[in-house]
Amino acid sequence: ADIEIEFALARRTPEGLPTNGIIRVQGTRTSWTLATDAQLKALSYWPAQDYMNIWVANLSNDFLGWAQFPVSDLPGLEGSPENPLTDGVVMGHQYFGSIDLGNFNLEAPYNKGRTTTHEVGHFLGLRHIWGDGGCGVDDFVEDTPLDGNSTAGCPSSVPNSCGTADMYQNYMDYTNDACMNLFTEGQKLRMRTVLENSPRRASLLTSTALIPPDSGNFEDLAIESILSPSPRSCNSSPLLRFQVANLGTEIVETYNITWRVNEGQEFSIQAENQAMQSGERRIVEIVLDELSQGDQRLTVAVSDPNGSTDVFLSNNQKNFNFAIDDLVEDIPTRERFEDLSQSQWRIANSEGKAWETYNFNDNNTLYISADNINPGSRDWLISPTLDFSQALQASLFFDVAAAHRDDGTQVLQVLASTDCGNSFDRILFNESTGDFASTTSNIPWFPEEGSDFTTEYVNLNALAGEPEVRLAFVAIHGGGNNMFLDNVELFISSDPNPLQITSKVSNAYPNPSSSGQFELTFNLDEKENVNVLIYDRMGRFMGEFGYPGTLNQTYELDLSNVPNGLYIIKAIGNSFNESLRFINYGAR
Repeated sequence: ADIEIEFALARRTPEGLPTNGIIRVQGTRTSWTLATDAQLKALSYWPAQDYMNIWVANLSNDFLGWAQFPVSDLPGLEGSPENPLTDGVVMGHQYFGSIDLGNFNLEAPYNKGRTTTHEVGHFLGLRHIWGDGGCGVDDFVEDTPLDGNSTAGCPSSVPNSCGTADMYQNYMDYTNDACMNLFTEGQKLRMRTVLENSPRRASLLTSTALIPPDSGNFEDLAIESILSPSPRSCNSSPLLRFQVANLGTEIVETYNITWRVNEGQEFSIQAENQAMQSGERRIVEIVLDELSQGDQRLTVAVSDPNGSTDVFLSNNQKNFNFAIDDLVEDIPTRERFEDLSQSQWRIANSEGKAWETYNFNDNNTLYISADNINPGSRDWLISPTLDFSQALQASLFFDVAAAHRDDGTQVLQVLASTDCGNSFDRILFNESTGDFASTTSNIPWFPEEGSDFTTEYVNLNALAGEPEVRLAFVAIHGGGNNMFLDNVELFISSDPNPLQITSKVSNAYPNPSSSGQFELTFNLDEKENVNVLIYDRMGRFMGEFGYPGTLNQTYELDLSNVPNGLYIIKAIGNSFNESLRFINYGAR
């Protein structure tokens, strides 16, 4: 479930002064425990009815963090503490934050921020997934299965403790951060019930903590995010979806929306009778006029709330790069980025510097410069439409090199779309620079030798049979260092260790064969139609195999129906003509 709850750093203190929501206080102890909870929180506290307090400190080794349950009549929350002076979340400093967002000194395997997610779940009324008991004890959420106990580590197979599969992926279990990834719809209902009804939870919805101080009554509309169009798709009349927020103090009844694609006509409409309350957010949808094929640059802006001046113009406009095309490529295929002008892969949705070529060892590789890019911005590299309809298996290989920066990181994702790029809703690969870094450096880093690159493998069997697949490499910026990408290759097998050959065709293997069956592997620069001719030692023609569109495939040939002996194999393509010898002693 998407819980649809978002917290933001406060913009004003309880006294109405400016703040970034963060206070640093010298403590009176070297470490803290549950027994010293009240003493810790007394060092720095803002009213819990208006703020969710999070204390980040050095905790004893027994704790990653803890939270105070809300006051509520819901089952499982009876007897929750009512003291507002201790209400909030406590976190161990080495588990607060995520290595996916920066090169922080965090302790594995709790280094992706999920402990905070877990504790905020308690703050909003969730119990542990196992109900803090055995199979007969519930967590009071209908759609979570009974668990006999907590789950630790990262299970290699699904545990089963109460006759059903344990939901070890749930944020309310004790698994490693990398294995946590979900709340359920029932947990969402429970949390939102608490948020809307519990003392010091419901009042957060009307808190003035996000209103800038000393500003009086004012209008401030902001475009917070552009949700669509997709960075690359086949849809020539895409849907523009973006989120508008009323960050001012006044109800907004009307405002203007303007948009332009490339240097075309600017369109404008007035949104009327919106009645957007202070702090409210709303999704706006506009169908764009039919666009031509190719790269597009969208500019969208909001202005004139209630016909008045918007006090913060810097958040009124966003730009967005995307592409529309119906280019189709059959698999297998490869991209080595030697000439981007001839490539069918497109760069889209770049903010600041984008993917560009870099010459390394007399060959081009693609790289993204991490300098001067806004944290959280994304740069996309997107394939043409890939036809997987005839594939029973598929896999992706690519080479990547990256380096740390002491105070930041980069994340590389591989996403997939099965609807021609309208939605990239599958994450196939997600790694930070820390997972494949070559070095640590605060100066711009570039590879020096081939060993700086690692080859990554992604199984694509889940996409087999799909006719309109697009793949996307997405660099997510977090103030990290440069990242390099090369040799993207798609196979129509799922073998994680395919045969690597330097020639255009391998020798037959196994050779000799006791079964009459053998394999040939091809490694061609471009797709070619290949014929394989079989002759016996006397030169008599024995058979022929044809393989259209050959690139990097391995084919199995069956000679079990011919007599034992020595055979000559001729592999012929547009760019090669090679003869091989093969011994068969497996005739039936």
